[in-house]
Amino acid sequence: AYKIKSTLPKTMEEALDRFEACEPVRALLGEDFFQTYLRVKSVELDLFQSVVTSWERDHLLLKV
Repeated sequence: AYKIKSTLPKTMEEALDRFEACEPVRALLGEDFFQTYLRVKSVELDLFQSVVTSWERDHLLLKV
Protein backbone atom coordinates (compact mmCIF):
# COMPACT_ATOMS: atom_id res chain seq x y z
CA ALA A 1 0.00 0.00 0.00
CA TYR A 2 2.91 2.36 0.60
CA LYS A 3 4.00 2.08 -3.03
CA ILE A 4 0.69 3.40 -4.35
CA LYS A 5 1.16 6.98 -5.47
CA SER A 6 -2.46 8.05 -5.77
CA THR A 7 -3.57 11.27 -4.15
CA LEU A 8 -6.89 12.67 -3.07
CA PRO A 9 -8.53 15.00 -5.60
CA LYS A 10 -7.79 18.68 -5.02
CA THR A 11 -11.10 19.95 -6.42
CA MET A 12 -14.67 18.74 -6.52
CA GLU A 13 -14.48 18.70 -10.34
CA GLU A 14 -11.53 16.33 -10.16
CA ALA A 15 -13.36 14.16 -7.62
CA LEU A 16 -16.41 13.91 -9.88
CA ASP A 17 -14.23 13.10 -12.90
CA ARG A 18 -12.49 10.31 -10.96
CA PHE A 19 -15.82 9.01 -9.67
CA GLU A 20 -17.27 8.95 -13.18
CA ALA A 21 -14.24 7.04 -14.51
CA CYS A 22 -14.23 4.44 -11.71
CA GLU A 23 -15.70 1.27 -13.17
CA PRO A 24 -15.49 -0.76 -9.92
CA VAL A 25 -17.63 1.82 -8.10
CA ARG A 26 -20.08 1.94 -11.00
CA ALA A 27 -20.43 -1.86 -10.87
CA LEU A 28 -20.77 -1.89 -7.08
CA LEU A 29 -23.44 0.82 -6.91
CA GLY A 30 -25.35 -0.11 -10.05
CA GLU A 31 -25.78 2.12 -13.08
CA ASP A 32 -29.01 3.85 -11.99
CA PHE A 33 -27.75 4.87 -8.55
CA PHE A 34 -24.33 5.78 -9.98
CA GLN A 35 -25.81 8.12 -12.60
CA THR A 36 -28.26 9.67 -10.14
CA TYR A 37 -25.53 10.34 -7.57
CA LEU A 38 -23.28 11.84 -10.26
CA ARG A 39 -26.07 14.16 -11.48
CA VAL A 40 -26.97 15.28 -7.94
CA LYS A 41 -23.35 16.06 -7.07
CA SER A 42 -22.84 17.90 -10.37
CA VAL A 43 -25.89 20.09 -9.69
CA GLU A 44 -24.69 20.74 -6.12
CA LEU A 45 -21.30 21.80 -7.49
CA ASP A 46 -22.89 24.15 -10.04
CA LEU A 47 -25.03 25.75 -7.32
CA PHE A 48 -22.05 26.07 -4.98
CA GLN A 49 -19.97 27.75 -7.68
CA SER A 50 -22.76 30.21 -8.48
CA VAL A 51 -22.80 31.65 -4.94
CA VAL A 52 -20.78 34.77 -4.23
CA THR A 53 -19.15 34.38 -0.84
CA SER A 54 -18.77 37.12 1.75
CA TRP A 55 -15.00 37.04 1.17
CA GLU A 56 -15.54 37.64 -2.56
CA ARG A 57 -17.91 40.53 -1.83
CA ASP A 58 -15.47 42.10 0.64
CA HIS A 59 -12.29 41.62 -1.34
CA LEU A 60 -13.21 41.44 -5.00
CA LEU A 61 -16.42 43.31 -5.75
CA LEU A 62 -15.26 46.47 -4.01
CA LYS A 63 -12.06 46.50 -6.06
CA VAL A 64 -13.81 46.83 -9.43
